Parts: sequence; structure tokens; C-alpha cells
Amino acid sequence: FRQGVDHTLIGMLDWPDFDSASGEVCLIESAAEIDRFVDGSVLVTATTDPDWVPIMKRAAAIVTDHGGRTSHAALVARQFGKPAVVGVDEIEIDLDNHRMTVGEDLEIREGEYLSIDGNLGLIFHANLPTVEPDIKDPYLLKILEWADDFRKLGVRANADYPADAQRAREYGAEGIGLCRTEHMFFEGDRIKVMREMILAHTTKERRKALAQLLPMQREDFEGIFEAMAGLPVTIRLLDPPLHEFVPHQLATQKDLADEMHISLQAVKNKVAELDEFNPMLGHRGCRLGNTYPEITEMQTRAIIEAALNLKEKGIEAKPEIMVPLVGNYNEFVEQENIIRSTAEKVFE
Repeated sequence: FRQGVDHTLIGMLDWPDFDSASGEVCLIESAAEIDRFVDGSVLVTATTDPDWVPIMKRAAAIVTDHGGRTSHAALVARQFGKPAVVGVDEIEIDLDNHRMTVGEDLEIREGEYLSIDGNLGLIFHANLPTVEPDIKDPYLLKILEWADDFRKLGVRANADYPADAQRAREYGAEGIGLCRTEHMFFEGDRIKVMREMILAHTTKERRKALAQLLPMQREDFEGIFEAMAGLPVTIRLLDPPLHEFVPHQLATQKDLADEMHISLQAVKNKVAELDEFNPMLGHRGCRLGNTYPEITEMQTRAIIEAALNLKEKGIEAKPEIMVPLVGNYNEFVEQENIIRSTAEKVFE
């Protein structure tokens, strides 16, 4: 962390990224505060989860006081091409007074500028100019061309949106190694439909909500396949537990209850029902898809239909479907049967 123009060293965290950015500080406690987030700000928070994705896409850079090299903020920021410095435990965030402090000497308030050097893991308390790297630089391209004669590794990218896939291809990715479908559900009105599906009491109600999500997913996959034409795209079926999609703050729970014309208590009961002692190993991934096979059916249909739609346009799509978090062989077989039977229906 460096302060002001004289760049007095206060603390530093190494983080290997390839980008830099400047922007005004915006301190956020939860993803529910998206309405007060200013586009192009530097997002400063304790940590991020999948429901933070819409805010992260709007941020110039991301700083967290928790996390490490494999934390959500670090991985997703890299995918979006944004610098992130994570796990800066020297930071104390004071949300009540809209400020952050570093040690005993430095106080930074919302609206003041930070500049992020993601390559060195440095944060400057200043508004420094940044330079956009030129990936078309002829010297860089020549070095990469020489490297192609010797390298034995291929590189795929993480990408959940068509724009990310297009940028990855421009950077030289040879396909997508991981497309996280859950990120697609946090955009715009999609989270509302997702919550309708979660709050459904019957399979019929769930299928009704999933029918609304189908064209949205299909459109996303078409964009990704088109950007990666001729290259493989690994799509991971819905991975996280459902509790990550429901609101946990009272205010947003009230909004959801009003929106769905149900009682606040009904929302609270569902949130409590979804709570798990260890959700990382619990009812998620393939187990969720086996409990509610209609979710796996919808996602499979969206993937296969998107590939066939592009094929009609003369664009080659190479989807690969990943079954997430398999702990038992029979879990995988059950998912495989759902996927293959759904694909056969689409082909027919």
C-alpha cells in the first residue's frame, strides 16, 4: 500500500495479474447495495461471492481484506480482465463512516482515489495514469510466434459471458476450460426468475420458472460458442448451493416477498431451510441436479440447442458438459443419464 505522490511504502501484497486501474473508492458490505455502486469505482469490501458478479463487472478494480490466490474475487476479476488485490489484512473497513484505514496513519474515505497495480499487488492512495496494454504489439506477437514452435501446453480461459470469451480468444486462448453457468443467473431479471424457481413448491412451478431461464441461457451459450467457433468450450452445470441465490438481508427479503406476493415469513423459512453447516460439501453440484433433474434438463437443452442453432449458421460449436462436485460414481451416472436422454430429445 503506498500513500500519496511520494509513494511511502505502508504494506504490500504480491499478486500476479497484468492490469492496472484507477478509480474512486466505493465501500460495499453486500451485493444488495448494487444500486449505490458507482460504475468505474474501485470496489473495496471484505470478500465477494457469486452474487457480487454484477457489481464486479461494473468496478474498475477490486480490493478485499480477506481471501487469497484462489478466492472468488481473484479468479473472477482475472476473468473480467480487472486488477484485484486480495487478502490485504492491513485494511480496516468502517462501513458506518464510509471510510477505510490502513494502520494508524492513513484514512481513506469514499470518493477518494485509489490506483491498483495488479501486477505487483500494489495499491496507491493517488489517481495515477494507466496505460492499456497493446496485445497487437508486433514484438509481442513475434515472441509468441517463436514460443509456439517449442511449447507443449495449450491454454484455455475461464469465461462466463460472450464478451469474456471474445477477449480470451483475442488473447490467444485455445478454448474455454471453465464456463460457470451460475454467474449467468445473477444478471438483471434472471436472479428474480432463479429465486422463483428456488421458492417453488412443486416440480410444475419449478419447470415454469426454468422455462423462462432457458432462452436466456441458450442466448449466452450461442454468444460464447460463436466467439470460440471451432474451439472446445467446457460448460459446468449449476454448481453452488441454492442458498447463494437467496437474499440474506432483511430488506432484500422483504423486497422479494413483495415481488412474489408471498409473506416475509415464507421467504425467511426458505432461507433457513437452505442453510447448511458445510455448504461447500453439501447439497450442491451434481446432488442438486439429481434432486431436481429439471435443472440439469434445462441447462443441457440450452447447451445443445445453442450448438445446433450455430451449426445452422455454419458455425462450428464444440460444447463439453462438466458434471460438478461428483463424490460418488452413481451420482455421475445419474447425471449422465439425464444429460444424454435430454440431448437425444433435442436431436429428435
